Amino acid sequence: MKYSLFLYLAILLSACHTKTIIAKKNQPVQADTTHTNNEEDSFDYNIMIKGDSALPKGFAVDSVSFQDSRLQITADLMYAYPPSLSAYKQLVARTIDTAFKEFKTSIEKSIKESTAETLSLSEDEYTQFSVEPLNFYQDDNIVSLRFIISMYTPGAAHAISELRSVNFDKRTSKLFKANDFFTFKTSEDSSLLIKIFNRRFDNLEENLAEGNPWKFYNISDIDFNLTGDTICFNFSDYALGQGPSMMNYKVSKKELVSIINPQYR
Repeated sequence: MKYSLFLYLAILLSACHTKTIIAKKNQPVQADTTHTNNEEDSFDYNIMIKGDSALPKGFAVDSVSFQDSRLQITADLMYAYPPSLSAYKQLVARTIDTAFKEFKTSIEKSIKESTAETLSLSEDEYTQFSVEPLNFYQDDNIVSLRFIISMYTPGAAHAISELRSVNFDKRTSKLFKANDFFTFKTSEDSSLLIKIFNRRFDNLEENLAEGNPWKFYNISDIDFNLTGDTICFNFSDYALGQGPSMMNYKVSKKELVSIINPQYR
């Protein structure tokens, strides 16, 4: 049985309202060591995906685990937030719930169009779904958390994983994305970011996006999280066309200061 990332999330949503949920609070977070690039001597540590080794002071994590025998799913979900910011916690929950509702529409359509054979698993096989926070950062003005969402179907060659960040401005109590954080007033502005990406990814867009780097790197909606003086750009499985290999690219804020909106410099 093969499902897309959105399909897995849709199945999860449809199961959440009918199964017993066990919740625990304030769990430690383990560093992620499985999603890394495996180059040897020439390894670039700026692209290694690594979680924080422990839950930092000022953050809490709620974890939820359940099993759905009807849909043959196991799920482990971890939601992170600063306990002092109820608005942030609510926005994180709203973001996830909205995504789940969109994915539910997709799964319902897929199930309707699928046959029993294409949906079947043996009774002891379960699709595994997990959400885990990887990185935590906050200062006087912002909160920035990065999560990894992973799905694995028995028999598949590998899991499918996605990096997703939730960035929050404490001053406005709103989420901010790439178009809020960066400003692209001129072609030189966007060229700066593209040049930095090409420095690491070797002009991949020339072959994979008909020479349109803005489209290839999905700059308007690119995922990123902040870690002090560093901006970490996140690329999920297949995002750069190189197969099931997540990457991130850490860039000093100093290199990009000219295109960062003043309130975030």
